[in-house]
Amino acid sequence: MRISRIAAVGAVVAVLSFASAAGADTVGPIDFEDYLPGPVIGQDSPAWTGAPCAAIDSGVVANAANPNAPSSFATKSFRMSNAVVAGCFNDAFTPQATNEAGESTAQDSSQSGGTRQPYFETEFTFASFTGALQPGLNVQVSPDRGDGARMSFVRMQHTATDLALEFVDVQGVDPPSTPTPCLGCANFVTTPLGTFDSKIPHTVRLTMQFVDGPSNDIVKVFVDGNLVHTGGSWEDYYKLDTESSPTPADQVSRTVDSLLIRASGNPQVDTAGKGFLFDDVSVTTGPVPVDAAPSTAPGEGGAGDGDSDLHRLTRRAPEAVADVLRPA
Repeated sequence: MRISRIAAVGAVVAVLSFASAAGADTVGPIDFEDYLPGPVIGQDSPAWTGAPCAAIDSGVVANAANPNAPSSFATKSFRMSNAVVAGCFNDAFTPQATNEAGESTAQDSSQSGGTRQPYFETEFTFASFTGALQPGLNVQVSPDRGDGARMSFVRMQHTATDLALEFVDVQGVDPPSTPTPCLGCANFVTTPLGTFDSKIPHTVRLTMQFVDGPSNDIVKVFVDGNLVHTGGSWEDYYKLDTESSPTPADQVSRTVDSLLIRASGNPQVDTAGKGFLFDDVSVTTGPVPVDAAPSTAPGEGGAGDGDSDLHRLTRRAPEAVADVLRPA
């Protein structure tokens, strides 16, 4: 797996938060330059995995054949559209990190392993295959352990007018007074992250701090280096909702070590052979960074405030975070 020209420069910025985090385990950035055109599953070592329920419209593509591909993506990228939506949760998983991340009691179901870490980070750059809007295009990404047990969710979609990003977390149960555990009661909350220029590439970075206890994981989403949202994970879904956790032994959080990329929404046949291009994909697990990227969001401090994510975590009220939703 080769580090791209952009990644070689951007790694200093993208991994600054790990400067003091000895023992961080990183896969990538994957720039696909050494991959073969065609299906991504089975390529690389460790390999991309997945078992889609239908023939997803995706694969590694040669950018020379596409005049709209960003020059920064070099000669190859991974492409996915939602011309076909399988309806299951295993379209394409990145190679897994050696060490899983999650709460100390999180369930790995033998899907992940290594030394349990409290922190997960993923980053990728994506762009429209056509260099323009493709209304109805809808692809999501989720931290996962390789079997569809998603622990967070970011959706990239084209509306009639914009590229829109959304974040989904789980915030307890709905209604809040519902006795738990309960079936189908998880309160999935969708938060708009903003609209963006569909004609240029954008970089998304998602960080997760796993904290033992209820409703207190911290998930941050950055777009093009800017913090756009701080929320929770999907821990409440697994701990409180029996849909995926039917027995008491299952009612714990889940581990993560990879990124799921999945076609979503309603099938849009017009996106066949197009969709989004992905490049410079990375996954990292490790200790919580001593000083993660500074926040520019209201209430989250700012550049130079000296207030690390770890410090914020120690003074954050447990009820300040939450998670859940069964988004398509």
